[in-house]
Amino acid sequence: MYGFLILSHDGLQTRLKKSWVISLGLALTSTVAIFFANKDYSHAIYGTQGYAIINGLFGITAWLWVVTIFGFGMKYFNINNKFISYANEAVLPFYILHQTVLLCVGFFVTQWQISSPAKFAIISLSSLCVIFVFYEFLIRRINFLRILFGMKPRQIEKKTESATKKPIPANPY
Repeated sequence: MYGFLILSHDGLQTRLKKSWVISLGLALTSTVAIFFANKDYSHAIYGTQGYAIINGLFGITAWLWVVTIFGFGMKYFNINNKFISYANEAVLPFYILHQTVLLCVGFFVTQWQISSPAKFAIISLSSLCVIFVFYEFLIRRINFLRILFGMKPRQIEKKTESATKKPIPANPY
């Protein structure tokens, strides 16, 4: 809901772009405050003043980090290039495939006798590669699969006879 409100109001977007540094400073300060307050109020009982303080501080800190990330992103990541266009189209298929592929790869890798960080790295990288191959060579190229994964069908360009002919130059006289 907040994202919709922010994106629908140009003035608010402009303020976020300008004040992300202030928000970052406040977010860092409140994060440090949580660290110190959590020592005193980590076992606070619901309904007490300590409970209200620590949970209020958590809420304020979370909001400050969101504002910081939005403002920073709107100011520095508001670009358009081929990678962003490609990645934007791939988001939904990656989201749909990720859990299935992670579970299938993880089922086998977790049985190996290697360290947990190595298992994590192998599962992450191999799942990313498998999802990318499925996306690039199947989903992206087959219109039926594009539709199933929530993408727009690819338009097939038809070459017409008039498109293949060279245009007649205009009369210079």
